[in-house]
Amino acid sequence: MSDLLHKSTADGSLTELRQEYDQNLGIYADKLDMLKVSSIALQDPQFNFAADELDPFRTAARKFVSNAEKKLQTYQANSVMLDTTLANVKNLDLNTLMELRTDYIVMMEHDFSHVSRHKVDGDKQDLRITFTPIDSVNITGVATKQVAPIELIVYGGLQVKGGLGLSFGGFFERPLDYFVRDSLIYSSEKDAFSPILTSFVHLYSQGRGAASLGGSFGVGIPIGGGNGFESLTFFLGPSLVVGRNQEVTISTGLMGGKVTQLSGGYAVGERFEADAGLLQTDSVYKMGYFLGVSFNLIGGR
Repeated sequence: MSDLLHKSTADGSLTELRQEYDQNLGIYADKLDMLKVSSIALQDPQFNFAADELDPFRTAARKFVSNAEKKLQTYQANSVMLDTTLANVKNLDLNTLMELRTDYIVMMEHDFSHVSRHKVDGDKQDLRITFTPIDSVNITGVATKQVAPIELIVYGGLQVKGGLGLSFGGFFERPLDYFVRDSLIYSSEKDAFSPILTSFVHLYSQGRGAASLGGSFGVGIPIGGGNGFESLTFFLGPSLVVGRNQEVTISTGLMGGKVTQLSGGYAVGERFEADAGLLQTDSVYKMGYFLGVSFNLIGGR
């Protein structure tokens, strides 16, 4: 509190400094006058008999006195400036200093943070901040200011997106093709895997990194198949979503599709005396596996 009271009497403190400065200035001027007298005495002709020894000392004395006079002029100019400054110094009101101290403590303890919640509709959110001065801020030139937009990356939340891609699938039991030769039923293995044009629905939670884990469900049509909708193949399994905007999704898991098998109680290797076109087969669903790549087409949160 004593320091605060001392600060409140600014002109008194400066006046004391001004008096001390004038006192030291007077002492300096008196010593300079004594130095001038000594310098003048050295110029007396009665000392000319030792001019060779005294001339360098006389020159040094004159130079020293000249420098001291210049410094005295500078000090005197500073004294005049102090007089002008003291005339403009005002005492600080004690209440004003107390309010200033309170404001300082509040500012030091404030972290100047603000929590704002917003509804997001995509993977990114543009935040536009505008600073508007309150009515109590009576400072000339203070006006509303809008900062540059801040792009925020959105994390978390359930993402549902659709994609179109190509999958390669195979069955756990390799499909067979059946035919009759020499009145015997034979079979031959079909392709181990088939390319399938697939439409996926991906569900995942967007992480902070460039890749996110999720799940996929898809429906596809084998490329080159001739059975139309009877050849529809279904997919279900985990997926890895890479990227944030134009995502590429790698999916794998179980596949279900129709394969041909003998019916009517016939088996491979049995005799079939009837026409080969009468050999009975059925299309039944079997389980398999797949690996697919798809590209994001539509979707959102």
